[in-house]
Amino acid sequence: MTGLLWIEEFGQLQTPVTITNTHSCGVTRDATLQWMAARKIGSGQDWGLPVAAETYDGDLNDINGFHVTAAHTIAALDKAQGGPVELGSAGGGTGMICYDFKAGNGSSSRVIEIAGRRFALGVFSANEFRRSQ
Repeated sequence: MTGLLWIEEFGQLQTPVTITNTHSCGVTRDATLQWMAARKIGSGQDWGLPVAAETYDGDLNDINGFHVTAAHTIAALDKAQGGPVELGSAGGGTGMICYDFKAGNGSSSRVIEIAGRRFALGVFSANEFRRSQ
């Protein structure tokens, strides 16, 4: 996962997050920067560290086909909107396997109370677990 160090050190996420297969993280990371620069979307400094997360899908996908392109990433960022995300076998979750069963994207949320204040905690999970061979 790219960009994680910035989040750990400074506690900030200043870019969109892309989720893709293992061999496409670099493409989606670079395309996110291109997308931001073309639209003059700043991140508070002269550089950016986008988060590109990977899901290994080599057993169900042609991982060495390098099918994800910068154009795909930019189109996805242009179409991004608020609201529920597509779950299951969609996007980066398309080729995931969990203990030899088909896996995918999942989510969960809870409302918690801390010191009398209510917060909604949301989690997006790329459900990929590989059984050791």
